[in-house]
Amino acid sequence: MASYSFYSRSFLGLDKRVWFAMGGTLLAALLLLAFKVATHVRCTGVNLSAKGTVPHSTTNVFYINENVKFTASMTHASEINWNFGDQTPGAMGPTAEHKFASEGTFLVTVEVNGKCRESMRVQIRKMAVETTGETANPINGNTTLYAGTPEVFSSAKSGKAYVWYIEEDASMGRKTDSAAAFTFNTTGDYTLVLQLDGDSNKIFRKTITVLQPGSVTAKTDVSKFELPELPTPPVPKKPQPDMSSGKDNPPPTPGPSPDPKPAPPSPGGKKYIRVGDEALKMMLNEVIDKKLDANGFDQILCNGAQSQVIANGKFTTFTELVKSLQVRRGLLKKIKAKIRSVKQVPDPDKENKCLLSIKVDYDWD
Repeated sequence: MASYSFYSRSFLGLDKRVWFAMGGTLLAALLLLAFKVATHVRCTGVNLSAKGTVPHSTTNVFYINENVKFTASMTHASEINWNFGDQTPGAMGPTAEHKFASEGTFLVTVEVNGKCRESMRVQIRKMAVETTGETANPINGNTTLYAGTPEVFSSAKSGKAYVWYIEEDASMGRKTDSAAAFTFNTTGDYTLVLQLDGDSNKIFRKTITVLQPGSVTAKTDVSKFELPELPTPPVPKKPQPDMSSGKDNPPPTPGPSPDPKPAPPSPGGKKYIRVGDEALKMMLNEVIDKKLDANGFDQILCNGAQSQVIANGKFTTFTELVKSLQVRRGLLKKIKAKIRSVKQVPDPDKENKCLLSIKVDYDWD
């Protein structure tokens, strides 16, 4: 029997160089396996969701040019890429916003970490808007405004639920009352949208143009104001002849003309608007949230920020009322004031729509 020696050139019938090659290959395979295990990311499932700016009764159905926000989430996601399926540039990141320019069904695909993919189908439709009858556009309010000045819009059509919003600026929030107050701080064109009863077939739009203060005079929508009818001027009577004498009486000798009455003074150049109690209450709530200040009521109050106010039974000015409403109470200073009731005291001059005073009752919950 041949004995094995370390210095021999073979082992178990194989050359030692073969054993070294096999050992090196095994070691490299083990290292590669360890690297794969350490860096492997499983596709545990990608969660996709889509949300538009308009309420819809059907999931993943949106309107043309509606801003849709897509969200993707997955454990250990480090890189996320979007493909919207409409031959437009994609996007990167866990959230992406996109507007579809045409009708149809589109496959939106997301790729996570370069290999995990998930898709969802979205349907894009044209927005249905009523165009017949007197209520084709029930939105009441001015179409041309000044930046920084609040404007109250109301609906001529009643409904069980109201949603108001600005299509181009989601940060202006949504209003859910029959009237809505908005303040535009940037000039440009905006689209005011009103949806009634959560019905996608009852959506109305109105284009609003916002100008710099002091520029072209804003157009006032006078349809919401009741204007008195002008009186009919009297028709002068002709002198009648005296038939008893058989001769016509000579025309009367004109006497001295009376002194002409001075023309009534024309109303001031400043234009005011009248809002309802609920709309005024909403504007005061925006004061509480520090979205409006005293200057935002210049078109409503006759004396602006110095107008008289009866707040919780005490006389004060509107400026002081604003300061009081913006005070936070509580240990963490998070309790806000709450408006309980509002009563307006208008100017008795019928041609002037401003408020001489307001009565406000409020407290902190």
